[in-house]
Amino acid sequence: MSDRQKVVRSGLLALLCAGWLLGLGSQVYTRQQTGYMDVFPPQILLGVLLCLGAGAAVRIADRTRRTWRRGSLAGIAMLGSMIGGYLLLTVLMWNPIWSEGEGETWFSFLVEAWFWIGVPLAVGAGFGALGWLTADRLMGGPATRPPQAPGGRQPIS
Repeated sequence: MSDRQKVVRSGLLALLCAGWLLGLGSQVYTRQQTGYMDVFPPQILLGVLLCLGAGAAVRIADRTRRTWRRGSLAGIAMLGSMIGGYLLLTVLMWNPIWSEGEGETWFSFLVEAWFWIGVPLAVGAGFGALGWLTADRLMGGPATRPPQAPGGRQPIS
């Protein structure tokens, strides 16, 4: 691995960590300003960019070229870390008013669980795979190489 690749890999991982911490900080700020744990569109966009970056980081860090599925798993893992951080933050900054009155029940959450679990998983997987494919193309993956005939010979033009 060249020095340039090491710098790119380290820089991308540092950007992912900084983005994750930026999301955490913006969520704490939102909680302090509104009193609720709302997620706003800029935070969602940051999450999408982090999933893209996770997929790209897997492609750049993995010396042996595998498949886009690894990027998909990286996107899911990044999304899982964001959800885990959000849940931990919710526990630490719980607002007793959320427990009072009417609102979400366990049954209504169960009815909607496919949406609240399935959609984020699909988004994380899709953008992780897209990040992997983009990094693969930028690194000169098969999408940018000329087609080869069986046996590794160039086709006759």
